[in-house]
Amino acid sequence: MPIPNFQEAMLPILDHTSDGAVHAWSDLRDVCARAFEATAEELAERIPSGGSRFDSRVQWALTHLVQAGLLTRPQRGHVQITPRGKDVLAQGPERIDVPLLNRFEDYQNFRSRSRTNVGDEPSSSHRPAEDESTPLESIDRAVRESNEALAAEVLQRVLDQSPVFLEHLV
Repeated sequence: MPIPNFQEAMLPILDHTSDGAVHAWSDLRDVCARAFEATAEELAERIPSGGSRFDSRVQWALTHLVQAGLLTRPQRGHVQITPRGKDVLAQGPERIDVPLLNRFEDYQNFRSRSRTNVGDEPSSSHRPAEDESTPLESIDRAVRESNEALAAEVLQRVLDQSPVFLEHLV
């Protein structure tokens, strides 16, 4: 079985977190490995940056679920389901993917930020199709999306802290 893409990993992750407990991402990686019957070779497969392809896809699934507000990151390396995540699961979806996440304004804003280039409008018509972009454009887009997701997460974590924390931070 080929390694699942990040969208295929979303439902098993959300299902496993439905108990409301805080879960380490590494535990969710193991849940996905079992769900997709990943072989040792598939788990060991590397991407050019040196990381595990399987781990990368689980991490991207987590990022998208957090950006849509279905999960929250109460501490580094851990996630917890939100009321919105429980509502989505209660609807019994067969799959959780980008079209489903697009129902949420938070996620639309995340995707809009990820697509905005300097001087561009946040419109998919300005983004080259995946098969039309050069490898360097694809890498640039991936780095930009990763940086924007990280910036949004750091900002949210700061905003979730107490005023005393903010004073110390400043």
